[in-house]
Amino acid sequence: MIDAAEHVYADDPACGHPDVRTRLRDASYFFLGNGHILAAVQWSPSGEGTPLGLLISDPDRLGPKRACLTLDETFGLEPTRFTCTAPDGRRIVPADPSVTWSEYDGIPVVTAEWQSAGLAVTEHFLCPDSGMPVLHRYISIRAEEGGGEPLLGRTAAGRAVWEAELVWDEERRIDVGLVYTLDAQAGEIALTRLGAQTGTVAFPAGSSARRRTARVRTGSERLDRFFAAAAAQLPAVVSASGRVDASIWQYHREWVRDHAAMAVGLVLAGRHDRAGRLLERLCDEFVTPEGDTIDSSERRSADEVELDQNGELLHALATWMLWTGETGLIEERWERIVRVASYPFTAPFRRDPPGLLANRREYWERHALFGIESGFELSYQTWNVIGLQAAAVMAAGIGEIEQAAAWGDRAERLLRTVLEDPQYALHDERGFIKRRALDGAVQETITPPRGAELAPGIGLLRPGEHPLNPDSAAALPIAFELVDPLSPLADATMAALEQLWNQDWNEGGYARYHIAGEADQPGSWPFPSLFIARAALERAEYDKVERILAWLDTMPGAAAGSWFETYAERLSPPGPQVGIPPWTWAEMIVLVVHHLLGVRPTRHGIVLRPRLLPGMREVDARLCVRGHTLELGLRTDASGDGIEGTTDGRFLHLGPDEVLLAWPGDDVGVLLHLPDPDG
Repeated sequence: MIDAAEHVYADDPACGHPDVRTRLRDASYFFLGNGHILAAVQWSPSGEGTPLGLLISDPDRLGPKRACLTLDETFGLEPTRFTCTAPDGRRIVPADPSVTWSEYDGIPVVTAEWQSAGLAVTEHFLCPDSGMPVLHRYISIRAEEGGGEPLLGRTAAGRAVWEAELVWDEERRIDVGLVYTLDAQAGEIALTRLGAQTGTVAFPAGSSARRRTARVRTGSERLDRFFAAAAAQLPAVVSASGRVDASIWQYHREWVRDHAAMAVGLVLAGRHDRAGRLLERLCDEFVTPEGDTIDSSERRSADEVELDQNGELLHALATWMLWTGETGLIEERWERIVRVASYPFTAPFRRDPPGLLANRREYWERHALFGIESGFELSYQTWNVIGLQAAAVMAAGIGEIEQAAAWGDRAERLLRTVLEDPQYALHDERGFIKRRALDGAVQETITPPRGAELAPGIGLLRPGEHPLNPDSAAALPIAFELVDPLSPLADATMAALEQLWNQDWNEGGYARYHIAGEADQPGSWPFPSLFIARAALERAEYDKVERILAWLDTMPGAAAGSWFETYAERLSPPGPQVGIPPWTWAEMIVLVVHHLLGVRPTRHGIVLRPRLLPGMREVDARLCVRGHTLELGLRTDASGDGIEGTTDGRFLHLGPDEVLLAWPGDDVGVLLHLPDPDG
């Protein structure tokens, strides 16, 4: 049985400088990286922490924020600030900086601007795509007047200190380039000056891989900013070896579920290189010989296996194959993929009748310690239907036709049981339900066993009943269109999920599930909220999608597009400090590319089924599909009721709201004219 100690962390945010805390009031973290070095620019405008600080770590070493190589227990990130000393002894430090994302030649750039003592300072932070563990920092100082006497510039990174006299040029400016080089083996950083002592310092050029990163312009400033931030930061936090914390600075552990979602996001964002390495590692290191998958970096007993993970890994692998057109990764690991697809249907998980999958762990990782009994979890059925469908696609793609048919048939039978079985169907008048017991009764509540050592303040310890319904994961069968998004079943499900909005707070956002059953402190969760946004977009519930995006824009981290896992007031310790899960970036990318743009590669071509939000008149995107660039333009000016289009490829029409584009042999441009979503 999973021990309570697994959920206990020793990191105490009350010990040390305030910068050791992940949750600083109004703080945002802008993540940069190239697989060999991981950095984050901390912007803390409230002043609770260092207003402008620099965190650097080895992406292959997962740990808490305080373990970052540039964070000092006593002084926090203060030494990482760039400061100047004037000849008269005045110290010039960043005052009220503003920090934003920008870009240079496909390379994400964090730009900070601040003024102090008559000086205007602009700093640019970026990771060149050089395959080296280096971060560049460019500092430009402008004098509003004067600018005659030299300044003494200073900054530090761990034990490395850079200090130099800075001389003004004829235009009353100073330009400085600094290079931070990580020595991963020694766990140290070298800090040196780049280029000439004076004059403009040139930015490095981006690589072809960087320039293939997806670009989207929807006309919505908010959504465009969120997408660009997600597409920049998701590959930044994954190491070149495929290692990544499931929630940065929080767990220091890895999951097939989270990482498979990240791989899908990377694929859709055009970072096929990083996605492929991540998937290779998942297949090679996270799947046992029997076909079960590890979670939280642990192998589990049968009662505690997260059965959704098999389906999620298969879905990610098929997504990789369809978007890249490559089958080598699949063929080389085919025997392992077969075991992954088969494992959930072996004893003791598959119960006949009804043919559903059972154990004693639920999707959000509650288990016997929290009162979960043996039963049939909706998410485990959902993800294995999706996984078997994906496995069938892979099998057909490499010529395993009989296996493709068998998996397709098994997926259909499992889905039919979920939807139609008179005793075990996983829905009722409320829509999809979370869980049934082995006898078919709806499992409505859970009660922790007497003596369970749980964290104080959680919903499960409150008086009264602890409901299992509703659950945000019920949106996934709708988002993936396992049922008609406009069906009465979908209607009832989405209506029930509204109970999860603003349950015990007022700022907005959905919880994972009913907070009376919460194994954590109550609060809103970004990536489950995006599950619901994805389903809502398929249903044309545009107001709901906009409400979720507007809520995200008000939460700490919105400036960088790097949201915390939850906005609950977590008790740490024994709980871990809350971190930033890359899964949220993946969900944002899927929301935009799969649902809004409607780009869906299949074995036979690219299905285009856009679902634009009201007010979007001209949408342009550049995506990478099978080594080629797809330039997609969407215009809401169709003269009829359906899609009209032009392309330098070839269309095969499927219906009034979608078209099938034959696989291009080169870069291709597509312009679609759509009916106005505003009516």
